[in-house]
Parts: sequence; structure tokens; C-alpha cells
Amino acid sequence: MPPSKPIYFGANKEKRKFGKIEITNGFDCNDGNKFVMPCNTRRTRRRIRSSYIPDEVVFEILRRLRADILHNVMRYVCRAWHNIICSPTFRFSHLENSTPGFLLQRFGTQQLVFFLKAGNHNDAPEVTPLDFEFSGYIASSCNGLVLIVSHSHDNSFSYVVNPVLKQQMCLPELPPHRRLVGSCSLAYATASKVHKVTYNDWGGMLVLTLGVDKAWRIIDTSQCALRDNDIVARLSPIVLGGYVYWLNSIFQYIVSFDVENETLKRIPLPRSQSFERRRLTLVALEGALCLIAWRERHYLFEVWLLMDREIGEWTKFPDVSLLSSQARTSIEDVYAQPFKLVPIGWLRGREFLVFRVSQNEPAIMVFDVKLGKVHSTVQESTGFIYFYHTPYLQSLVPLKC
Repeated sequence: MPPSKPIYFGANKEKRKFGKIEITNGFDCNDGNKFVMPCNTRRTRRRIRSSYIPDEVVFEILRRLRADILHNVMRYVCRAWHNIICSPTFRFSHLENSTPGFLLQRFGTQQLVFFLKAGNHNDAPEVTPLDFEFSGYIASSCNGLVLIVSHSHDNSFSYVVNPVLKQQMCLPELPPHRRLVGSCSLAYATASKVHKVTYNDWGGMLVLTLGVDKAWRIIDTSQCALRDNDIVARLSPIVLGGYVYWLNSIFQYIVSFDVENETLKRIPLPRSQSFERRRLTLVALEGALCLIAWRERHYLFEVWLLMDREIGEWTKFPDVSLLSSQARTSIEDVYAQPFKLVPIGWLRGREFLVFRVSQNEPAIMVFDVKLGKVHSTVQESTGFIYFYHTPYLQSLVPLKC
């Protein structure tokens, strides 16, 4: 039923009346039974002019809100707010202001999805359960869009979703004799303003432009004399600033794929003798590529940052040490032996380093680098067997930009 009383906005003691909202005056937004209120009566317009808030101020206020609040609530307040929130300019401006974190997917007796992010100020990291209604495992994420791969007994398929907007788009099947057993990535080409999906396996590399291509395209890997073991990614690729990065299968160097130009390039590893008999992984650090090296069952992690992609220039950052008695005791008290610590990324710059803990029941651990404190997250014992994870932030970016 339409509200029988005027609607008031604002937290001040002096309430400002913006007029009655009539359901019959709204217009359908193709979103079920929800309507946007245009507030188009003369009386309302006179009152709005008397307390006018510039569009730039409204824009700045709205971009500070979470994507789900904007999509589910704020865009229905009035036509002006709806137009701001649904504009491409606002969507990407809001994206830049969104809090980055990790999408964590727990598989086992049931599928659960969480969002991990740094807490406010100096608070501990926050883990929030998500209403994630899409089946399959999370393979990659970019601009708030998530690439999902689903396997059945006789078929495999992939699709891209925006969990906030509840949008999804199925991708074409792979060419014959190719199955979704390789590495998939979702990336954004800034100049052409399109998202692309890449696929790597022993058969080579494929690419697909989201919403444009009807079939996968083959990438010419001979352009920089790449071999089969260069294309295969032993670990999940990292997507950063229009590039997809991965370690070649024998960890000799890094391969990068320029999403815009669809070209490949080798990047040498940092000059260090310490990489022998060490594990390596690639993560993102403040928008740059970060290489982390460590010895198995050791608590010391080397950190390198790629400063120049073209010439392969690296800078070494201070090591992250979990060797203090407090940190080691916390880890060994919480997690059952034997276990392995695998870094998966950073939160709030270099303040928190996030680990996947490999044990009988996998877990996620966050280490406060400055305080030397361990935060355990998502560790309920419910019979789950694996964690899928990807960097993620909530966004209003649609599948078709």
C-alpha cells in the first residue's frame, strides 16, 4: 500500500518534508514490483529548490555507500538518485572507492561464500557471509564481476556474474577436445572498455571478449617463443591493471598477457639465489605485482615488488617474519600439524598478509605484519575440503559496460 504519511529525510532535528510519494507516479525499473519515485509535483520541486543539494555533493555522498545498499535501496529514493547511481561515470567512480578484499569459497558438505576485508582503522579483519546463489567454483574476479566454472559428470561450463546486481552471462563452450581443466582469468581492457576471459592449458591460450565474441579465439604464442610449459599456469593467474600474470609451470620466469593488445611477454624473476628450493607465488600489492618466496614449513617470507614491467625491474621489501614466539605459538596452537602456509594476498597495503592454511580442514589466516598478531578466520569444522579464493570488491559494474 502507498504510504499515507509524508516521507522525511535527514537526521537533523528540523525535519524536511519532500512531499508524499505516490506509487502510481513511479516508473518501473524492470526490477520486480519496485518503483522509483520521481517526486515530480510542483510543491515537491519548490521545496527541493529551497533546500537544494548540488549534484556533485549527492554524487560524493552516494559513492561512499556499499554497492548492495545503493542497488537495493538508494536508487529507489527518487529519479535523480536513480540516474546518478545507474550512470557509467558513477559506477566506475564508486568502484575506485570500494573496499578491496577477498572472496572466499568453502567447498565440502555445503558451499559457503564469505567476503574478507580489513576492519575499520586498526580493527581486526572482518569476515562476512554472503548470499551467493551461483553454483560452481570461483575462478577469478575483476571490477566486482566473478568468473565461475562448474563441472558436472558429463559437461563443464563457465559463466560471469555480478553478485550484487544478480546478473549472469554464460560463456560459449570451449573448442572440441578442450575441457575446463586449465586456468581461467577475468580481466578488463581499459581503452576499449570491455572485459575479457582468458583460458590457459597445455593446448595453448584462448581469449573471449565478454558480450561480444560468440566463440573463443586462439592466441598466437609464437610471438615471444613461448613453449607449452610457459602457457600452463601451475598457480592461479593474477589480474592487475589490464594484465594477466602467471608463473610458468617450472617457475623459471613470469608470463604476462596484455589484455588490451592481446600480446604475451616474459618477465624475469628477481636476481636472487634464494629462490632455489623455495616456493613462489604471485599476489597483488597496492595495484602492483608482488612475488613472495619462502621455504616449506618455514616462517620467513621474502617480498618482491615489480616496479617496471617492460624491463623487469624488481624492488625487495622487508621480509615478513612469523618467527616470533607469540606468532609461532598462536599458529601452532590453532592449526593441527602437519600444515602448510600459502600466502594469497594483502589487505590495507602491507598491513595484513593473508594465508591459506593447508591441513585436514583448510582455513584462512590473517597476519598483522606490524603487530605480529595472528587472526584466524573461517575455521568452523564442518567437513569442508578446500578453499577457493580471489581478490574481490563489491561493485555496480554491469556485465555489459
